[in-house]
Amino acid sequence: MKNILSELVEKWNFNTLEKQLKKESCSNPSYYVSFLYNIGKLAKAYKVLCQFNTLGVDVKIENNLSFLDFEGCVNMNNPFQKVDFDLLCTVMHSFNKFKKNKTLSAEWICNSFNEYIIDSDRILKAYYISSALDYLFVNKDILSDFIYIKIEKKIKFLDELYRYNSNGSKKYLKLFINECGNIRNFGDLCIQKPKIAVGFIGMLRGDWENNLANLIKDVSSQYNADYFIASWNSISHFPGMNTGVADWTHRLLSLEFNKKFPAPKEVADKVLFYKYFPKVYKELSYAYEELGIDKQKLCKKMFSISSKIKNISLESQAYLSLHLVAGEYSYYLSNKVFRLIENYETMAKIRYDYIFLIRIDSQINDMGLKKIHLKDLDNNTLIELHGVGGSMIVAKRDIVKVYTAILKNYNLLNRYCTIENPHQVIPYYLSINGIKRIEAPCIRISNTYALKGIIFPNITKYLEQDLHALGNTFSEEKKNTVRNFFSNIYSCYSSDCSLLTKKYIVPYIGGAEDYKRKNRRKNFAFEYVKTELPFRVGSAVVSIYKTNKYKLLFIPYVVQEIIDKYLVDLEDYNLQAEYCCDLKLLPIKHCDDYLESQKLKKSFVYKIGEIILEAQKSRFKLGYLALLLKLAKNSINNIDRRLHV
Repeated sequence: MKNILSELVEKWNFNTLEKQLKKESCSNPSYYVSFLYNIGKLAKAYKVLCQFNTLGVDVKIENNLSFLDFEGCVNMNNPFQKVDFDLLCTVMHSFNKFKKNKTLSAEWICNSFNEYIIDSDRILKAYYISSALDYLFVNKDILSDFIYIKIEKKIKFLDELYRYNSNGSKKYLKLFINECGNIRNFGDLCIQKPKIAVGFIGMLRGDWENNLANLIKDVSSQYNADYFIASWNSISHFPGMNTGVADWTHRLLSLEFNKKFPAPKEVADKVLFYKYFPKVYKELSYAYEELGIDKQKLCKKMFSISSKIKNISLESQAYLSLHLVAGEYSYYLSNKVFRLIENYETMAKIRYDYIFLIRIDSQINDMGLKKIHLKDLDNNTLIELHGVGGSMIVAKRDIVKVYTAILKNYNLLNRYCTIENPHQVIPYYLSINGIKRIEAPCIRISNTYALKGIIFPNITKYLEQDLHALGNTFSEEKKNTVRNFFSNIYSCYSSDCSLLTKKYIVPYIGGAEDYKRKNRRKNFAFEYVKTELPFRVGSAVVSIYKTNKYKLLFIPYVVQEIIDKYLVDLEDYNLQAEYCCDLKLLPIKHCDDYLESQKLKKSFVYKIGEIILEAQKSRFKLGYLALLLKLAKNSINNIDRRLHV
């Protein structure tokens, strides 16, 4: 009997389960009566209980359905809070009554689950979800209401469905997605001449102009589309080697280079590379970026590439970088580019039928978009163009609207989605919104036009240190092979990073700093102080003092440029935080590294920055005399010792 009941529970076949318990009630009446009470069929339970009492049969009523959990799932993996049994029975009784009268609303289903059912046992939750979905599938108007309820209200209900991980939950999840598609496809007409918008998102990298021109050329060969861009007012000249692939050389270096100069295994494999060349590995984990580029000049360059570019948004990521990683930037920009498209629709009084989202640093493969058949796309399907959660998709407009709403619910979703792999946010989010996804890889982010224009930082000094530390581990021949490989890189790529900002890129999965990455929302105080104006100014002055003291004569102009960039960063952050409250940083006093950050505020660099800012405000810049006296009292060694960067 236990095997039969366990199988029925696992399949969420609760109607058959009730019949089976009734059939077996002669030998085990407590199971049947307890089941009826727990699912809210109180009148029926009372009638059966009276019948057994008349026969003198002792019936024990369980106050949850965990007695049906023969696999021990509740006790082992799904502990539940004790809730008032009578209250739960009353809620379930109302649930069944409203279902029978067809007065059960989508709002009631969500509210009752959030307030009461969520704290019940695993099996009762499964019963509630399956019964509610059965009701929604029959009553399409209520299902339509459910689809458009705010995600905050229904996420607990759908999260339980998504994570239950049984044959029954998988069946109902599939049914839910299909039924949502039927609702969205209602009244859909065949589109004869589709209007198409392409949203380019992401960081500008290397030879970004040539890359963007080629992207537009490739898309235009297939579709008559309008183009929109959401990016940053910065350019990445070296993205760092901390990518999600094992062979970083294949990802960053051109196909031609890889064919001509294949990397030694000890260099190409990141695990071996870290083992044998730790200093080089660390240096190549830094990105080199050109920050604070004038937005108007950058936009002008973009508009000159194609007359089909309709709108552009460029923002500073100075403050976003304190608590966003990897794909989270793409979620934000996806949302922003969709808003650009929406605004243009309103202005031009048009409505796009299909929307592509494509990374601005990517490249379309040879067969490319010919694999995509837009006519086959329904109102329930999204095509991913570069693997799971790769931030490159095509779908009908309203599906893209759902997709791009991710950031608006980022913190909410983050509590339910694993942060071990941000890419998994996408399939999760689509599933709980009743959208199915298919993969049609036709775009790559390795060996692109853009990456041909990167700068490769000079690590020769660190390479020699690592080779020396290896001793006899490598033969002299193998050491020379490694030297020659990097020498070949410098014959093909520039190594001048002197005017670029060096920024460490924490791997978004794994690595020694994984804890800090996971807890970045409470671990950014130290980095935040580095973004403050005194530290920015102080760092610039120290750098000038160390390289060319004569440039100190032009400090007022340098400082004004830093102030202007700072004001742009600050203005963008305020708009970003207003646009989405999830982007607002916590007060740094709440950060785990707050005390460490205050030490940085007491550093020489920060203090000299404060003095310079006071000098900048002074009449005729006379305050710079105090600065010169301050520098005269501190040797360069003292500056080096106090510099925390």
